Amino acid sequence: IYGGPSLSEAYIRFLVEELKPLIDRTYRTLTGPADTTISGSSMGGLISLQAVMKRPDVFSAAACLSTHWPLKVDGLEDGPALQS
Repeated sequence: IYGGPSLSEAYIRFLVEELKPLIDRTYRTLTGPADTTISGSSMGGLISLQAVMKRPDVFSAAACLSTHWPLKVDGLEDGPALQS
C-alpha cells in the first residue's frame, strides 16, 4: 500500500548482517565491496539502488532492471496517482 511503513532498512540489514555473512562463510567468495554487487528487478531494483547508496561499504554496484518507481502526484484523488 502506498504510504505504508518502509521495510527497506530491515531488509538491507538482513542482507548485510545475515545473508552475506552466511554466503561468505559457506562459499569461496571475495568479500570486499569492490567484489560485491546487488541486483533486482521491479521493486528489487529499487531496493538494490537503496542498498548500494546506504551501504557502499558492502556493495559497490547495483543492477536495477525494470525498476519500479512509485509516484504520487499531490492534488489528485486518493490512491495511486500514476501507474504504468
